[in-house]
Amino acid sequence: MSERYSNSLGVEPVEPRPLEATRRRLSGKQADTVDRLTRAALAVLGREGYSGMTIRIVAAEAGVGAATAYTYFSSKEHLVAEIFWRRLQASQHAATPDPAAQHPAAPDTSTPDRTAPVTTAPDTTTPGTTAPDATAPDTTAHDPVTPEAARVARVVTELRDIALLVADEPELSGAVTSALLGRDPDVQHLRLRIGLAIRSRISAALEPDPDPEVIESLELIYAGALMRAGMGHESYTDIADRIERSALRVLR
Repeated sequence: MSERYSNSLGVEPVEPRPLEATRRRLSGKQADTVDRLTRAALAVLGREGYSGMTIRIVAAEAGVGAATAYTYFSSKEHLVAEIFWRRLQASQHAATPDPAAQHPAAPDTSTPDRTAPVTTAPDTTTPGTTAPDATAPDTTAHDPVTPEAARVARVVTELRDIALLVADEPELSGAVTSALLGRDPDVQHLRLRIGLAIRSRISAALEPDPDPEVIESLELIYAGALMRAGMGHESYTDIADRIERSALRVLR
């Protein structure tokens, strides 16, 4: 990973700050308040839309005082950016499936259980022919999954999953696009963290030899496509397909 990160939305490169996304470390009670506010924000977005959403309305929905809400979120842009950041963190894969595991396992060569009852099927063999040996191992050849193919599959999976984080919530997806373009310092901080997290996931998928130029190209594809989807030009499902096709061109 390069020492400096310039995200694709045009913000000048900055060094990440050791701050919590909601400005400070939270106690259990404070974390519960933030959770209530983020859940309330989704309800308000669905009812009022992003243009009608305010921190005060969200606070009332959550049963929290407006002054308290503002201690956690400086603006509605900050609140929506936090929702997306949490979605991104929650979507992190615990492990990437090994494509080689999709092939059938080797035949079982263990000693059969001699105590098990044996059922003999009726002989339907045409006279003069030889019946196939049902006990012979399956020698069908399977194309091996190359390390490069596995790497490409990992990258495509990561990009599709990230692209579809808010695909089923049109009000939230449009709000995320608008919010992440905000100039609020808290939004800029979250935007940086989001960009670094996505870069880290792409880099990990490209192991063992991630190319910085390939990573940057994939970031640009992702950012441009998500901007297009957020503006309503295409659905997020279609954009995910477009990202996949573009990524394959870069990787191959």
